[in-house]
Amino acid sequence: MDRYFSFSKELLLDKTMSFGAKKLYVAIKNLSLKCGYCYATDKYLSKEINVSYRHIARLLRELDKQNRIKRITERGASGRKERHIYVLGEFSENNN
Repeated sequence: MDRYFSFSKELLLDKTMSFGAKKLYVAIKNLSLKCGYCYATDKYLSKEINVSYRHIARLLRELDKQNRIKRITERGASGRKERHIYVLGEFSENNN
């Protein structure tokens, strides 16, 4: 099944973010809809937007530096580390 992600015009025209960071931002935002945060691994995100695992790390740093996302790593109930990625910078979906 194909999934579609929507880009707002504001996000698409933002010159401060690389195109890869825009794709990752939208993927994280969509994966956050159910829980309010994204818990996907870098490996999953790399497959989701079709870039290398190492490139995901660079894009996450870019989004972090621009205060578009916040990453929090905690120990879950099972004792395993869990990462939550929260979307901070909101782009208007109504810009045409």
